Amino acid sequence: MPELAEVLYFSRRWVPALDQKVLRVHLHDQKRVLRGVRTGPMRSTLRGQPLRAIQTHGKQMLFRFGTDRWLGVHLGMTGKLSAEPPDHLPGKHDHLVLYTRNRALVFQDPRLFGRIRFACSRQAPGWWSSLPTPVFSRKFSVPRLSEVLKKRGRTPLKPLLLLQEFFPGIGNWMADEILWQARLHPPHPGRHSGPASHRRTPHQNSKDIERGYPDDRTGLVGSTPDLAFPTSLEGRRKVPALPGTFAKATGGRKNHLLVPRLPEGGTSSPSKSVVI
Repeated sequence: MPELAEVLYFSRRWVPALDQKVLRVHLHDQKRVLRGVRTGPMRSTLRGQPLRAIQTHGKQMLFRFGTDRWLGVHLGMTGKLSAEPPDHLPGKHDHLVLYTRNRALVFQDPRLFGRIRFACSRQAPGWWSSLPTPVFSRKFSVPRLSEVLKKRGRTPLKPLLLLQEFFPGIGNWMADEILWQARLHPPHPGRHSGPASHRRTPHQNSKDIERGYPDDRTGLVGSTPDLAFPTSLEGRRKVPALPGTFAKATGGRKNHLLVPRLPEGGTSSPSKSVVI
């Protein structure tokens, strides 16, 4: 399943189309990724609407078109987003393609484990606004973590960190790194994680790993610059360009286990800016 890093990366694949209007919508109407979506109204209401904002929350993405059109995306196991040339011909697994003047915004999912959602409303739809507190949020505090550990005291720490209702966006590699930096054994029950006053706690490590902060024992110095991006982007702002890779040399080796590489074709100079 995708983790927060992948979701952030793929959501920014559609950044070049910010403020561009949707001219045409291609859908594979009967595919499972569109379950529950009325594809006819989706086609008609998206046409003529500009992409105004991009948000991520854990493993979920939200794209706002105009003022009140909301497109939700979950990648599943094999889903990915890309921005193709405007004359892109949809392939067998391109279940959603939004054509703009300069780009074709593609959602591709060969195994159909992902999901597309759509809503028209002034406020963000309930399936987005009801998501749990993100680890980036100030509301994700030490008292909140203590409450979770108390509620799920018998659950081993590794499976506990993978529960999306408590730690949205955390997957295998992030959970392993959080526990390793906190020096906690993954099978230990949550109630044995120790007091929140420890120098390195699962709470602080969760925030550090997601943001890619340096750590003196892992060598992850600046290794995940994309994770420092805001989780919400809107039109007509400047953000740093996407880095070419998450992986950085650590002691002469590439740290593939801790920091995944970006997919091919995602390189750009970190010293430049993208105007959106």
